[in-house]
Amino acid sequence: MKKIFFFFASLITLSSFSQNKNIDSLLIASEEFVYREFDNDIDPSIIFELIKRQPEIGDINKLALSNFYIAHYYYSIFDYKNSEEYYIKALDEFYEIKNWGLYINTIKDLVSIYRVNKETDKIKNILLKSITIAQNEEVGFYILNSIHELIIYFSYDVNEPEKAIEYGKLFFDKLDYFDKQNITSSEFLYTKTVDANIAYLELGHSYLRLKEYGKAKEYLEKALVFFEKRSDSEKLSRVYNHLLKWAISTNQSKELTFNYLTELEKNINTQNDIEFKRFKIAVKETNNLTEIKKNLKETQIKNKQLSKYNIILLLSISITIISVILILFIIYKYYKIQKERNNRLAYENLILEKIDEERNNYLSIISHELKTPVFTISGLSSLLKENNYDKESITMIKETSDYLLHLIKNILLLPYLEDGNSKLNSPQKEAFNIIVLIKNIIDSYNFIANQKQIKILYESDNINLSQDVIGYKQKISQIIINLLLNAIKYSPNGKEIIIKTIIDKVKNTDYIKMRFYIIDNGCGIKPEFHSKIFEYRKKINPEVEASPNDMKGIGVGLYVVSKLLKELDSEIKFESEFGKGSTFHFSLNLKLHDAIKKQTKYELISPINILIIDDNKLNILVTKKIVKNLGFNAFCCTDEDDILHIIEQNKIQLILMDINMPYRNGYQLSKMIKEQFNLIIIAHTAGNNVMKNSPKVIDAKIDDVITKPYKEEELLEKIVLFFSENFKLN
Repeated sequence: MKKIFFFFASLITLSSFSQNKNIDSLLIASEEFVYREFDNDIDPSIIFELIKRQPEIGDINKLALSNFYIAHYYYSIFDYKNSEEYYIKALDEFYEIKNWGLYINTIKDLVSIYRVNKETDKIKNILLKSITIAQNEEVGFYILNSIHELIIYFSYDVNEPEKAIEYGKLFFDKLDYFDKQNITSSEFLYTKTVDANIAYLELGHSYLRLKEYGKAKEYLEKALVFFEKRSDSEKLSRVYNHLLKWAISTNQSKELTFNYLTELEKNINTQNDIEFKRFKIAVKETNNLTEIKKNLKETQIKNKQLSKYNIILLLSISITIISVILILFIIYKYYKIQKERNNRLAYENLILEKIDEERNNYLSIISHELKTPVFTISGLSSLLKENNYDKESITMIKETSDYLLHLIKNILLLPYLEDGNSKLNSPQKEAFNIIVLIKNIIDSYNFIANQKQIKILYESDNINLSQDVIGYKQKISQIIINLLLNAIKYSPNGKEIIIKTIIDKVKNTDYIKMRFYIIDNGCGIKPEFHSKIFEYRKKINPEVEASPNDMKGIGVGLYVVSKLLKELDSEIKFESEFGKGSTFHFSLNLKLHDAIKKQTKYELISPINILIIDDNKLNILVTKKIVKNLGFNAFCCTDEDDILHIIEQNKIQLILMDINMPYRNGYQLSKMIKEQFNLIIIAHTAGNNVMKNSPKVIDAKIDDVITKPYKEEELLEKIVLFFSENFKLN
């Protein structure tokens, strides 16, 4: 018995030594995982293992590092709640061991989380606290990082340019002091190069806000020189955006203004390409995690089967008392291991579900961030086109932005279609002319077909159908566009594509059955792929980089078509012969509208004073041009101006209100205005979440909503609803 005890004691000692060694290796592997390049494949189970082994760590230095790495991982998968919890633990531990480099880095990461969640008070408190600690402790040049974050906070988060400039001066005074000490660390070198030029960028932005245009230009050009050498498209996009505002505000030449616009567009496209690559990697990782989830479930089933086997084994070898005792002991230990494993699998399953939820939130963020620059580029292109610039190039900018917007809508639909609920599309039916819709789609996407010398023809047995139908216009439009783009994608140069419709009246009803055919004579589809073309997950290959000219995309178009048609109680069918082309077709039952649509023209008989409220001067410029083209009087201001005085002084009757503004948002301003003036407010925004019947819109007493980008006639129809007495019908 003593020999057995000695054996187990020796085993425990060796096991303890092995554990310490394994934890060191695990920390090294975790560091490699969290600081990997975004396109490197490393098994995320390293982090799961670190979470499991954390209770074994007694050394506070190693514990602090483990909390930092786990927090960093949660941040990378958008689980900000868990990330914040682990960063706060790491922050306390780095403070205790006086590791000021990692202490400041942890604060910067926490600021990033609070910035995403728009928790500006938390940002201010933690940064001011870090400044206080830096003054009381010997943190050295690391104080520069906290001052640098305060510049960004006051310039970007809360729009207090005077404060940003104050901390900017403090930053460069401190930087000059430490630079004279001949510090050679790589961290300090990064601070006096990259961080210093980010500070120049934010100071330029702040001086621009204060209308001190000379200083704004000076700082922005310093940042421009540095970031052009590094080819940093994200920073260059911000610099050129500010320079474009400077050029417009100081009435610079059209040539210089257009040059800034061109550079802005180029860097936005470069950054979009980078983000799209990251998105493809994210798709790949999501698919890998889905596979892990599947394997975990299979493991649970096998574990249950194995437990049953052990019970049978226990009964079969219970011949002797000693055997029974040994087996019971083994099974008891095994049971504990299995229980811990199942608990871990359940926990990891929750993590995977959280990843999926945060991925959907990330796609919504993409929606708002991309649609605003698309609206700006499209609008400015229209303005520049009237001033005798290269009309063909400008037209291509506008049409490409429309095409980009369509692709974004496809990508954004994916998570909702998988749940059987396409909430991003129009919530109600509307009356529209189906023939006009098809012709407009052909006109809009002819520019893509022309690149391959492809002709798009339309054939119908009732091409002059003048009566409107009632249906989901946006969904039907997206279905036809996806099928048309698919036909263009796989058609050789110089061929034809035919869109054909056949209309049948449903007897004794006010419905028609409309059959749609999209016919191409492209490469066709091999029989073995017929069952897979509507399953986009089987077609995605993130390792293959698509050429920008071949329109390969990520293969979601036909998937979106099949799901949208299912929602419309229809289905997509096709016939295809390899080498001879394909025909995709579907049918819809559409209700005829009671009224015959007439071409309505409105003549303005008395002027309407319209106020445009927006913090983005480029958006103001575009919207003002649209309003003036419609014949109205246009007045403009930002969310920082004395809006109530402007309304009273100019006898404003209608307000076009942007929602997302940094100083005061559209909801707050609308409530304030409605308390003192009886006028109409229409929200115009790039966000999908702003709808007329939403609680926030109703509470703010906003009268209607129009979503960017929109056409002049769409805005006119909204205005006529509220000011019919100001118009005469022709």
